[in-house]
Amino acid sequence: MSTDTSHADRVNVLIVGAGLSGICVALRLLKAGITDFRILEKAPGPGGVWRYNTYPGSACDVKAYTYSFSFALNRDWTQMYATQQEILAYAEGLYREHGLYSKSIFDTEVRSYDYDDAEATWTVTAAHTTYIADILVDATGVLHRPKVPHIAGRSRFTGAAFHSAEWDHSVDLRGKRVAVIGTGASAVQILPEIAKYAAHVNVFQRTPQWVLPRANRPLSSAERFLYRWFPTTQRIQRYLNYWIHELVVVAFFHPPLMAVFGAVSKRFLARQVSDPRLRAALTPDYRPGCKRFLITSEFYPALQRPNVRLVTDHISEFVESGLRTADGTVHELDAVVYCTGFRTDERVALHHVAGRNGALLSEVWRDGMEAHLGTGVTGFPNFFLMMGPNSGSGHQSILFAIEVQASYIVKCIQHMRRKGWQRIEVDPGAQRTFNEFVGSRLSGSVWNSGGCTSWFLDEAGRNRQVWPGWSVAYWWRLRRPVDKHFVAAPRQSPTADLLGSER
Repeated sequence: MSTDTSHADRVNVLIVGAGLSGICVALRLLKAGITDFRILEKAPGPGGVWRYNTYPGSACDVKAYTYSFSFALNRDWTQMYATQQEILAYAEGLYREHGLYSKSIFDTEVRSYDYDDAEATWTVTAAHTTYIADILVDATGVLHRPKVPHIAGRSRFTGAAFHSAEWDHSVDLRGKRVAVIGTGASAVQILPEIAKYAAHVNVFQRTPQWVLPRANRPLSSAERFLYRWFPTTQRIQRYLNYWIHELVVVAFFHPPLMAVFGAVSKRFLARQVSDPRLRAALTPDYRPGCKRFLITSEFYPALQRPNVRLVTDHISEFVESGLRTADGTVHELDAVVYCTGFRTDERVALHHVAGRNGALLSEVWRDGMEAHLGTGVTGFPNFFLMMGPNSGSGHQSILFAIEVQASYIVKCIQHMRRKGWQRIEVDPGAQRTFNEFVGSRLSGSVWNSGGCTSWFLDEAGRNRQVWPGWSVAYWWRLRRPVDKHFVAAPRQSPTADLLGSER
């Protein structure tokens, strides 16, 4: 791709994405004394997924005191599980407190990344802006591309239809006949809310889910007082919660132990659903943990409201008045809400990411995403990913991995400066070794062997999503950059051969 860069702005570090991962990188840069950076964001403000997911009931499914950065604890949570509005307010507060608005350009959707081999820089092109950056950090996140199923006849339907992440607030669902397609994390939050005022809701389930109770409650005035004036109490609670969840990883890698969680989930189902036919329809036939556990205490009661019906027949097509299922039934509808998740098979939002020698990331990843430590990709120098392949956790708050990666990336940048390197790139052998380790460790995990189809696995059946083990082990691996993991070129000789050195 040819780009005119004569009027491009130059910056040392460019961050694409102003969600929590982009914010964390920016804050870590500031702490390191690196102020020459910019943030590009397609939305009108910061917050990422928490700015877009404004559907009814939108909230976090991990406890609030683990859903803020360890170096910037939020003292203002009002309940055990934070709402979308509270998390967005937290992100905006960090932006204001640290002066990030002055370093950000909003309403700017990036079109392409192009690496310049001769200059060892990245040209980042947006609709009305072009930047040249020494270091490029993609922090566009995992949950940025809504996945909408292809259902025949969509154009025939006369009602409203939208994805949960693109909620159409102009559509009033009060007194309407609504379809909720899917029974995943967003559906179990949306249904209890819209069932209160919709005339009728059909919930279309493809696969039942393992559900665990969500013990939400308002935080007491005493708790909030302690968190604000004695922050150590919040840190202790956060620390205990972290290790309780960390121990769960043992079961993910010893699938028979998941029977304990299955028993808890079945007992919870039996306690909340008395109808044996409905209970049978809601009972999964795969091992617990194979798919993400759903944390909710409101979904099962909502399904049993007189104006709600669970539909397990396959959807065949749209018709003018609604949806037809495989049994021939036409479900009359006024609106359809897709609760069908996101495309997680591409961790970079762009199709055009051209690295060394013009290699396209889409081609490099044609047979599956691979990275080193979830942060760097061979062939793409001076390029870092936030939440790249195999860096997620199935048992901890995502903010833990975000903090670990942001600190590691900034340490890599500092390391480049100390060494006098102009460019840094993941060594092919290091990336290969890492991915062989990941594949070997995940092969016997419940995600790979639990008998379900989930977003953890790609089309080839490879797990490209999860870190294979303890999150503390991930922190240990990323505690500092290791020279032998990279090939590099010195600043004083931009055209020199790539050099590798072992610490």
